[in-house]
Amino acid sequence: MRNSVSCALSLTVMAAAVGKTVRAEKFLAYVRQGRPATAEDWSRLPPVVVILPLLDEAPVIDALFSAIGKLRYPRDRLYVLAATAEEAGGGPSSREAVQRVIDGAPDDPRRPVRCVHLGRKSTCKADQLNAALAEARRICRERSWPETSLVVGVFDADSRPESDLLIEVGSAFAQDPDLEAMQAYPVYLDDLEARTPQMKVEALRQTARSFCVEAPRALRYQRASAGLRSTVDAHYLIGHGQFFRGARLIDAGFPTGAPIDDLVQGFAYTLAGLRTRTAVHFDHCTVPLRTTDFVRQTRTWFVAQCSAGEMIRQRRRLDGRRASTGTWLRLGWLIARDAVPWLGRGLEVPLAVADSWRLRSSRPMALCAAALWFEWQSERYVLQRLRTVLDVGGPEVSSVRAMARPTLKALGPMSAVCLRLTGVEVKGGKTPRD
Repeated sequence: MRNSVSCALSLTVMAAAVGKTVRAEKFLAYVRQGRPATAEDWSRLPPVVVILPLLDEAPVIDALFSAIGKLRYPRDRLYVLAATAEEAGGGPSSREAVQRVIDGAPDDPRRPVRCVHLGRKSTCKADQLNAALAEARRICRERSWPETSLVVGVFDADSRPESDLLIEVGSAFAQDPDLEAMQAYPVYLDDLEARTPQMKVEALRQTARSFCVEAPRALRYQRASAGLRSTVDAHYLIGHGQFFRGARLIDAGFPTGAPIDDLVQGFAYTLAGLRTRTAVHFDHCTVPLRTTDFVRQTRTWFVAQCSAGEMIRQRRRLDGRRASTGTWLRLGWLIARDAVPWLGRGLEVPLAVADSWRLRSSRPMALCAAALWFEWQSERYVLQRLRTVLDVGGPEVSSVRAMARPTLKALGPMSAVCLRLTGVEVKGGKTPRD
């Protein structure tokens, strides 16, 4: 027990939960401080092209364009590009659904909208984005917009951005000529009722990770790139609610050598030392409907996470410099930083079971259960704090305990201890004996 690896992992999880909570508090303070500052002087706002990559998304097209139509921004400086590709038959295509929106509302403030069709089945999302970038360059020529002032944004089909997000983004790019990228972080609590219990838990956990890990990490890099502190940190971007200065992005394009572009793009920008900023408004979205879709999504994320060569190539496209040995070492550390915690979480439960069997004691399992409970309580606290900052829809955060019940029961004998600690009654549950 004293030398148990599972014991060390459990204590590490507890310590990490405290650290994540502290970082989330700092980020929410940053949000509270920045949200009231909404620009009302629209005369200096730059032109913005919003790209919507769509594939097999016909059922949600109307809801997506309704959300985009609610964004506050000067109409003469906003253009929406829906990037579609060939789809696998069976019902209306995304291209047809977008065209119906364009034809059915000629006076709608969502316009001008243009559909860019790839003409073939896309091998990755970056193919659609790059086709839209070529069209964005033509729009700049048609409207006499300088590419140096253009801002390019990307939203997904499930994106429901806050109405003041574009105002914040446009103001930030106008005020800071060195700003190259900006990220609006996601809140995954939309349409939660349609998810399975496991995916409801995942929605809450992904939202907590967004505020406990991803956004604080980006905030640290933001302060470093502005010269306020020194760091070797870097961060990835998320594929929706991301914005870029047009000139550099149009020349470099989105990376096509990885299954997803956003993770590679974020590391390339930050490894190149380009200035990024974290938005104080959010993109409300969803998690996959089924666990199988989530597993497939996670697998794709891990493949992209290990695409070190494509990250270095994209960095060179952005700044034209070869990567030094120090850059490669830094990138290796960044990849390991995200991969090792996931590996540790994957080993925590089986190691606790093995230790309990070897030691003929339930203490390792009980400690593992306590660590998981501690982490869930930390995330629950962050979500409750989030509700005090934002008007977040969805169920009460306290229901996380009931939704976590199937997951806890699947963990085996230690579930009784954890369920008792969280106050959830389970018939027939037995407390492991020491």
